[in-house]
Amino acid sequence: MDIKSSSTLKEVQILTGCVAALRRFIPQSSKHCTPFFQVIKETAKMSKIDWNDKCQEALAELKQFLTSPHVLTKPIGREPLRIYLAATYVNIAAVLVKFREGTESPVYYVSHTLRDAETRYPQIEKLVFALVIASRKLRHYF
Repeated sequence: MDIKSSSTLKEVQILTGCVAALRRFIPQSSKHCTPFFQVIKETAKMSKIDWNDKCQEALAELKQFLTSPHVLTKPIGREPLRIYLAATYVNIAAVLVKFREGTESPVYYVSHTLRDAETRYPQIEKLVFALVIASRKLRHYF
């Protein structure tokens, strides 16, 4: 994979834009991009890019995932689906999976980066918020 460390603000913005375009296929895409968002925020204040070890690690994880992606599947008819929720300090995520023949296959990923006030929600509220975001995004599956 030929993605290099970014040296300009524009390159970081392009990288986050590409990940945003692929967010349906990347689980917890906002979690992977959090270090990049921090760089963009800090660069706006200092006008000098600070590509640190966290950014390099996040880029390496992203490269590793993109070279061996999970294959999304399509639900058939009225097949039962499950939803898994996750919440961290700065991100929430949900994955819709179908269960068939003893295995679970992902159908759709949803993730959201929490904004200022949202980061102060208690953990249970973050999980409920993840469910609300997922139910809005995945309405046609329900």
